[in-house]
Amino acid sequence: MALCAPCFERLADAGDLASMRTVFRDYTRMAGAGALLGIVFIVVGAVIGPAVVYWALRGLRQKSAMGEGEGRVGAVLSLVVGLLETAAGVWILLAIFHP
Repeated sequence: MALCAPCFERLADAGDLASMRTVFRDYTRMAGAGALLGIVFIVVGAVIGPAVVYWALRGLRQKSAMGEGEGRVGAVLSLVVGLLETAAGVWILLAIFHP
């Protein structure tokens, strides 16, 4: 796609050009922070755990799309912790509310 200089500047300033993005969400770091938060507050693990799993999977996809090899172990570890948090959170909620 060829753009004239003023059009390019206008689209770049508005953030409408994907190739001009310089800031990306770090889903692997979000997953790690969520995993730590879920360990501290295990009662809400049924809510935090699935979010951690989602962020870890997005982080793995993002790293493979960008060609990055670093941080995959952290994403996989966050994924496992997120699955364990989900299971523990559901178990705790069932133990509390099941007669």
